[in-house]
Amino acid sequence: MKIMAKSETTNKRAAVPPASLPLPLPVRKRAQSKPAEVDARPPPMIDGVLLDKLPPDQLLTVEQVLTLIPAPLTRRQWLDGVRAKRFPDVAVRFSLKLMYWRVDDIRAYIRSLRSGDGA
Repeated sequence: MKIMAKSETTNKRAAVPPASLPLPLPVRKRAQSKPAEVDARPPPMIDGVLLDKLPPDQLLTVEQVLTLIPAPLTRRQWLDGVRAKRFPDVAVRFSLKLMYWRVDDIRAYIRSLRSGDGA
């Protein structure tokens, strides 16, 4: 029987057979996203109701307007655009933070965006 020094026995690693090594995971390719077409967008809706079905005099809050506008705008960008007359003017203003727009004004603005006349 061969006597080994303590350092020889603790530093040796057991050989792992190649079959027990984990296989590399397959690399998933990301799906190529196609640019969305103008007509491919879902119709604008508020609480499950189409914008065209809403009465023309109904009032919308800033948050509701921002969900309808096809461009990703923040509240601040929208309000800056209203001040600069790029977007429809406020129909009813109760305070600095509480303001409403008429559905008809928003409809007309969305139509102007789709026809290419808008800002």
